[in-house]
Order: sequence, then C-alpha cells, then structure tokens
Amino acid sequence: MAAPIIRRALLYVPGSSKKMLDKSRTLNVDCVAYDLEDSVTPEKKDEARQNLRHLLEQPRAPGIREQAVRINSVESGLALKDLQEVLKAPNLDAIVLPKCNSASDLHFLTDVLRQALPARHPSSPSPSP
Repeated sequence: MAAPIIRRALLYVPGSSKKMLDKSRTLNVDCVAYDLEDSVTPEKKDEARQNLRHLLEQPRAPGIREQAVRINSVESGLALKDLQEVLKAPNLDAIVLPKCNSASDLHFLTDVLRQALPARHPSSPSPSP
C-alpha cells in the first residue's frame, strides 16, 4: 500500500492548455489535478483528453508528488470517454469525480476502473494472510 500524501495545496490545470500543462511540470506541488471538466470548453474535450494521456505517459516531473485527473461528471455523459483515454497512461495516481450525485456514480467509476485496470482494482478483495 502506498504511503498517504498530505496535500497542502491542489493545483488545477486545464487539460486543453499545452502551455499550462508544460508549466505545471516545472513546479513543486503536492498534487496537480489535470482538468477535463469545467476549465475545458466542449469543443476542446477530445484535445484535452489526448493532451493528458500524452502528459501522463511521460516520466513524472520531479516536483510533482501526485498526478490526478478531474473527469467530467457521470451525468454529463463524458466521463466514460475521459476514463477510456486517461486510464491508458501509466503515471496517473488519482481520479477526481466531480458532482457526484448518487452512489451509482461511484459504482460507475468503480466498474470502469475494475474493467480497465483489473490488476490494480480486483473485483473481490485479496484474502488476508
């Protein structure tokens, strides 16, 4: 199990801005939440997903302790496309789920994680030794 991270600050960076994405890699920050939601206009959503996948395929910048992606809400109908793209990248630490309106939103996210990353998210817990 990974050690917990105490987050003193959370930096949000729009996934559609290559300039801001590049700048984020030069900073010393506890957690960067790369945003696919409110800071990205509808016509830039696909570009932002591709930008984030490319960024998260690169080795982690030395000043960043945790890399998260804030996806679009489940209700928006865009969350699955967001997850299908960013979960392919190896250097993603966390998903931020906005506007969670019900337990079914969490079940949706859990089901997608288990499907996309079965080794990290097994369907049933490992037996205790």
